[in-house]
Amino acid sequence: MIRVLNDGTRYSPPRRLLKYWCQKTIRTFGFPGEADISIAFISKARSRSLYSRFASRDKPTTVLTFPWQESEFPGINERQYLGEILIAPSVVAETYGSEAKVFRNALRHITVHATLHLLRFDHG
Repeated sequence: MIRVLNDGTRYSPPRRLLKYWCQKTIRTFGFPGEADISIAFISKARSRSLYSRFASRDKPTTVLTFPWQESEFPGINERQYLGEILIAPSVVAETYGSEAKVFRNALRHITVHATLHLLRFDHG
């Protein structure tokens, strides 16, 4: 199950598209069975705070990915919870543009990229 939340931003998440992009990426890369992912739209301030805390960079970012750490919670990941994707739509709009088609394409790129990180793909 892909859960999509809006954590107080003025942007309405395109839930069906976000779910589709995640599911398509998961199937394309052969993940076995059902996977759970949480996606949340967060504010620019929250993005900056989290990016500073977890990446030591004092600026907002378009997306943060937090893969599930089985070692932190042993034995409770029965449904294949992959992790969380946090998207700052205002930062996406500032970075890529706010025109609807451009914004949607940027969201697709960011969502697929973040899903790959949850599947343990890295830049290396």
